[in-house]
Amino acid sequence: MDGSRTVGQVALELGIAESSLVNWRKKLGASIGRTAGAVRDVRDENESLRAQLKLAEKEKRALAMENEILKKAAAFFARNQA
Repeated sequence: MDGSRTVGQVALELGIAESSLVNWRKKLGASIGRTAGAVRDVRDENESLRAQLKLAEKEKRALAMENEILKKAAAFFARNQA
């Protein structure tokens, strides 16, 4: 079914009814469509997760910086209290 033969010719060569071959092609096409849709969904979800990860890493850096500032402030005030 590479374009050089008709469905009828291929069905005859395989010894099956042409309608069976046509139905199989339809099912395969639907299956390929579902697979392509699933791949797109996974790709979209992957992009979303990468964006979330990037945001989480940015927030982590900001929190680490805030934590360092608070540690230094606590040490400063502890020294001045004594």
